[in-house]
Amino acid sequence: MDWEREGNTTLHGMGEITVHAKRCEATILKLVRTEGFPARKVGGIWVSDKVLIDQWWRMQISLK
Repeated sequence: MDWEREGNTTLHGMGEITVHAKRCEATILKLVRTEGFPARKVGGIWVSDKVLIDQWWRMQISLK
């Protein structure tokens, strides 16, 4: 499958997203709802991107 290629930064499923973000599912869901965390449910599966998450964290740090 395409997303399994080496170097692909796409995360599929809440498990992969929580591991990369180092936060629990409840926190990720709250951040999606209230802070614009870059994750969406597509076709019943949570999807995000490592690069977008890292950029989002950097932006949160710079805004504080």
